[in-house]
Amino acid sequence: MSAQAETHTEALLQHILANIKTKFKILPHHTEGIEYKRWVIIDYISVVVHIMLPEVRDFYALEKVWSKGKRVSYERKSVKGSK
Repeated sequence: MSAQAETHTEALLQHILANIKTKFKILPHHTEGIEYKRWVIIDYISVVVHIMLPEVRDFYALEKVWSKGKRVSYERKSVKGSK
């Protein structure tokens, strides 16, 4: 997700935190970069959210890095006693 300014990063961050907490009753496992608001990471373990300013996104080019990764398929195994 791209933010247009540091204040936009803060607004997106607060929106995501509040909505995930309200809808799913979970808090992030870890957050990073909140104090600088240039690249914020919200780690929910199974989902990681990145909020970046355009110049940070361009510099690190994560989409390019991940596009070279190998896709792996997996089938979720059921846990005993759950459906």
